[in-house]
Amino acid sequence: MVDQGVGEAISHGDFEAFTAHHRLPYEISTSERREVISDLTALERMFRRNLAYFENDGVSEMSRRVMSASFVDDDTIWVLIETRLIHFGSQIKRAPYFVHGELQRSQDQWLFTSAHFAISGDPLHMAALVAKS
Repeated sequence: MVDQGVGEAISHGDFEAFTAHHRLPYEISTSERREVISDLTALERMFRRNLAYFENDGVSEMSRRVMSASFVDDDTIWVLIETRLIHFGSQIKRAPYFVHGELQRSQDQWLFTSAHFAISGDPLHMAALVAKS
């Protein structure tokens, strides 16, 4: 599944594997900011900001679970993913957050084209996801 591949790429710090699950332009947003990523350099900056955030916050594992997935049309799926961050091997410091994503069919692959992160109470995480304009 695409979502599992994204989670594994993040957990292993593997940008090449991460890019294999995304199509540019890629829109990423939180309640405070929105960014349209149009090239691999910008996508890698976002990826590296998140890895640095996870390392600084003591995140040792990320558990992601698809809560729902719905076909919008033959080439589009909307997905809702629950994410739990596990710190220092076993601690859960905050409630899970949800990601609403859109996947588009590209030849025989499903690729993320957008993701909205419903994160509250963690401005550092939100800043790691979406760069200031």
